[in-house]
Formats: sequence, structure tokens, C-alpha cells
Amino acid sequence: MTGGAGHPGARAPEAMARMACSTSAVEDSLVLSSVSPHLDHVFLTVDAKTYDDVVNCHFLKTELFGRFRIKTANSTLIGPYSTANVAGESTFVELFPDSAPPFEGIELGIVMSFDRVGESMVARHRLSEREIVPLHYELVRRTVDGDAEPQPWYHLLRPDFGEGSPFTLFLSEITPEYFARLGARPGPDGTQDRAAYLAAAMKAAQTPDHYLLDIAGVELRLRPDRARTLGETLKALGYQDLSATNGAASGTQRLRGPEAEIRIEADDQAAEGLLALDLAMTRPYPEPRCQFVFGQSSTLILSPDGHEDCSAIWQFGR
Repeated sequence: MTGGAGHPGARAPEAMARMACSTSAVEDSLVLSSVSPHLDHVFLTVDAKTYDDVVNCHFLKTELFGRFRIKTANSTLIGPYSTANVAGESTFVELFPDSAPPFEGIELGIVMSFDRVGESMVARHRLSEREIVPLHYELVRRTVDGDAEPQPWYHLLRPDFGEGSPFTLFLSEITPEYFARLGARPGPDGTQDRAAYLAAAMKAAQTPDHYLLDIAGVELRLRPDRARTLGETLKALGYQDLSATNGAASGTQRLRGPEAEIRIEADDQAAEGLLALDLAMTRPYPEPRCQFVFGQSSTLILSPDGHEDCSAIWQFGR
């Protein structure tokens, strides 16, 4: 990975340019357009050197950039685990050391969440009807203090990306009981607000001092069949296909969701994985193009487009 001011892939005009500072009964009860899931977080495994550099980075661990936590937990999905988390207001990046990956063979995952009770059921029904690929469902439970048995945590939908896939997509809906147990407050319209959940889970709210606002874009490379599966799944859930607009390179899908854009590069030879995260910031960084290098595969670049640029890009190995 070279430490240039931008990454080698084309940055789509709308999302990559300078960011300004600033069952039938169930379906009848929900507005279908609201079922588009929100980007919740991105998780990936990184080598030991990259992980150690992130954990020991002064800019990150002192929370100058965003809220930072080393999280340890135990779930029925992956068992006990420990991760480094860098959080914006409603989204976060979760890094696993490659010595303890979350799932065997999985190196990258995009997690999206529904913010209304019942929306995951609507999404499950819709995706099952489309028959894009087999769809797996699980009620994930988590060990919590005060209970002998693991408690319901969230409903999980997971499309099947095929044997040997290093990538997965999680579509989740947290249970109201767990949301309340954390001490998170629902939104005024009853939504399970992601910012409130993240603040409760991290035991710290976003503050104006933090530079990181949220993840605005995800760029990844997948084999053509997996790229097609991801694209068709997101389109079935209401993501807008922008692939035909200017800024989409040949062989790349651009899909726009409620707050973030997913760019999927189809390639049958190059390594699959995360290429870059586009991050919105609350304000420009006073030292444009300032870089933080983690290991040999990752570079965080602040305000890459100059003094008025309220964005950052976190590059990963290509």
C-alpha cells in the first residue's frame, strides 16, 4: 500500500468528492421503502502488525479521531472475542486480529441494521421470494451480567456467498429487550436509534470534539458471482443502483443506501477484500493529507482534498 493523497480507485463524484461540513400482515404494517437497512459497521481481520499499530496509535486511542474501544464479548454466533473499535456517531469500524478471526475463512463483513421492530421479518420474506441465494436466519444470543443463560441479542439474516467466501453480509435487528437493557433510548417515533445504541454500548456519546462523523462509503472487491449476489441483495432491499452514472468504473457496481454508498468491484483474479472506507468528518483536519500508516496494508488519510475537505479515507491492501 502506498501512502498517496488518494486511493487508486476512482472516487464517485457524489460520494467521494469533498463532503460538506455540516408475511403479508407484517408488510401491511410497515412501509416497504423503510426496509432498506442502514450501514451499521464494517468488520475485518488484519495482520498482527496492522492491529498493533491501530491499537497503539495515539490519534486513535486518545479518541482525537472518534470513540475508541477494545471490546471483549461472548456471543452464540462466534464465541468469545476481542476487537478494536473506532466509532463515529452511528457507524463504526471493527478490527479483528488475524490470529483470532470471527469466523473461519471470513476476512471481511458488512453489517447493516434495521431500526424498526419487524423490519428484518419483512426483509427475510422479500429476499426469500426473490430466491437470489439461500438465506440463513439466526436469533443471536449474548452472555450478559446477571443472567446464567445467554440472552436474545439480535435477529440475523445472512445471504450465502458460497463455499470459500472471505466475505459475508449481516442484516441485523436488535431485540427491543436488549436495546432497553443497554439503557439506550428509542427515537421519538419508536425507532431503535443506532446512535443511541452505540452510545450506550460504548458507554460514551459522540462529542463535537471528535473528527469522525460516520462511514460514508465502502469499497470492496469480490469475485463476480459474489459481487452479483451482494448487488442483487441490496437492490432487493431498496438500495439505489447508480452503476450507470458517471464515476462508476467498468465492472464496478455503485449502490446507494439511506446514508452510505457501497461500491463493489468484480474481479475474478485479484484478491477479494476491503479496498477503502470513505469517512465523513465533522470538520476539516488542520493538516490536510495527514497520514497514519498501520502495518504495510493500511493508511488513514485525513482531508485528502485540502484545507476545506471534511472527509477522510482509510485505505486497505489492494
